[in-house]
Amino acid sequence: MLHCLDKKYILFLFLSFSFFLVIGQDYQFSQFNKAPLLINPANAGMGKGYNRFNLIYQTQHPASGFIFQDYHFSADGPIFSHKMKAKKGFIGLGFHAYQEKSSTSFTKLDIGITVSTYVDIDDNNQLAFGFQTDYIQHTINTENIQWASQYNGNTGGYDASMNSGELFLNNSLINFNTATGLLLKNKAKNQNLSGIDIASFQVGYAAFNLFRPRKISLLPNDRYFVRHVIHGRSLFAIKELKYGIAPQFLIQKQGPHFDATIGTDIKYYIKGDTKYTGFVRECNLGVGLFYRYNDAIITKFSIQINDINISLAYDLSVGDLSKYNGTIGGFSIGIQLNDTYGVLFNQGNMHVVKRSRKMRNL
Repeated sequence: MLHCLDKKYILFLFLSFSFFLVIGQDYQFSQFNKAPLLINPANAGMGKGYNRFNLIYQTQHPASGFIFQDYHFSADGPIFSHKMKAKKGFIGLGFHAYQEKSSTSFTKLDIGITVSTYVDIDDNNQLAFGFQTDYIQHTINTENIQWASQYNGNTGGYDASMNSGELFLNNSLINFNTATGLLLKNKAKNQNLSGIDIASFQVGYAAFNLFRPRKISLLPNDRYFVRHVIHGRSLFAIKELKYGIAPQFLIQKQGPHFDATIGTDIKYYIKGDTKYTGFVRECNLGVGLFYRYNDAIITKFSIQINDINISLAYDLSVGDLSKYNGTIGGFSIGIQLNDTYGVLFNQGNMHVVKRSRKMRNL
């Protein structure tokens, strides 16, 4: 009996600590490449083809009783590019909206605008710089929080009548935030017979919370740490087979918090994009395996039909919380639409960006 009580108490402490840990950090998506503007402002306008739209739903730790749900939408693409010369570079514009809700008390709303500029270094390499500004609102309902100090050892459970002893200075907070980043994108010179890039890659660095905005806290002047991000991904064809390997990584450092995810997708191309005409559109199936440092093993399944990619991911907890949540880490679904040939805004017919031939697969 004592063992069970101790386990409950430990879980209670862990969830209370996790609540403030989550408030102290920024975004953590298992499918991080479906949230390109949240990992680097320089990603604006640098998608596959012309315009790009992303939608993500994610739920975290559903078995713990302290559930977070995340909703994210973003759109980005080139603007005014039909009036600009290729040698001079282009301008990208992005918009994102993000909401995070906890099952008990916490809500975060983030709406942001991103502007980027990118130039062709040569026929196969592009360099982009981006800047982002955000409107962020945090809200917390302290009445629904269960504090460790309200654990009643006599009853072996939570006692709402006990005074928590905690006092927040404010329950709602509005901030304006900024971020910047760089991105290098290499596009393959050649494709194999299945229409898969022989070798393409991109790598970038970004810094968020540049002016360290305040956050909801028990402390009078508690501020966010700057979030440093290094990320990359690539695509390699396996000889002349219909398979492609897409390694990816994301490393984030924010004050004392460290997050690193690494893994790969393996794609089977039922049909590959034709290199020049675009009349045959891409269709592939993918499976992926990723590891998030000291937290989760992530399995992934995706399907792409023409310009639409749908992916499902499941997190298997392997960190400290796995002792209490039965290893059920969470689930996410991501939907991405790539306007590969600039059909939506007639960009392709104006020959704006040299992407329909060389920059589609990555």
